[in-house]
Amino acid sequence: MGTLPKINGIKNAKPKAILSLFLLLFVYNIQAESIHFSTLDWCPFVCPQNKEKPGFLVEYMQAIFKNTPYDITITAYPWSRAIKYTESGETLALLGPAKEEAPNLIFPKLEIGQQRFCFFTRTDDPWMFGKPKSVVGRTVMAPQDAFPAALNEYRDKAQFKFRPYNNEYVRLVLDMLRVKRVDTLLLTYNSMMNYLSIKPRLRQEIKYANCISKQNLYLAFTPNVKKQAKVREVMAVFEREIIVLRKNNYLQTLLVKYQLD
Repeated sequence: MGTLPKINGIKNAKPKAILSLFLLLFVYNIQAESIHFSTLDWCPFVCPQNKEKPGFLVEYMQAIFKNTPYDITITAYPWSRAIKYTESGETLALLGPAKEEAPNLIFPKLEIGQQRFCFFTRTDDPWMFGKPKSVVGRTVMAPQDAFPAALNEYRDKAQFKFRPYNNEYVRLVLDMLRVKRVDTLLLTYNSMMNYLSIKPRLRQEIKYANCISKQNLYLAFTPNVKKQAKVREVMAVFEREIIVLRKNNYLQTLLVKYQLD
């Protein structure tokens, strides 16, 4: 919700002036407009089950819209549903997609962060990712609806397995890797590092095997024709406020808080 105007010298103000000021604050407060974003349960980017650390992208959005006339609500859905809700206009924007994941949405000029898709194997596996063709012959588990474009040529040449991403995804696929149901995991670097920080004993069993790509992440808006006036309005506010936070290195502060690279 927008920050209330600063009150200066209220001790010396006359009663009528004080009444007028509080009426102004009341009007300002009720004018805050609710806007709804969809996203994915995707720690440490978005962590809806953690009130103290709701995710660094969530905290970034809260800071961006703090001093604006908007009260934002962010709801996590399965990723394909979150995209569809924003495409249809049921939600105004989608928090966290790369452009290739939701090409039908409207993307602002400024990104909100980055993700790196990386490979992980067991420590007793000598394989390391080099070029895209090095996935041939591997059994690779990857998140559904989020696949690096650099691997498209080899999607049918390697044995890729997919499952929907949720808050149990990393635990489940790590269990599959450990019992050799798959031999490779494809996952965002920060998602894996976040989980290993909670389960440090697994670091002895899991090996980082290089990254394939880095993608910018965005707050992407609905293409719904009826919502375009509101999209232009909110996007302008978003781009104005994120520039201020960038100058103050606010995102870097959040990454330090979440112990992320």
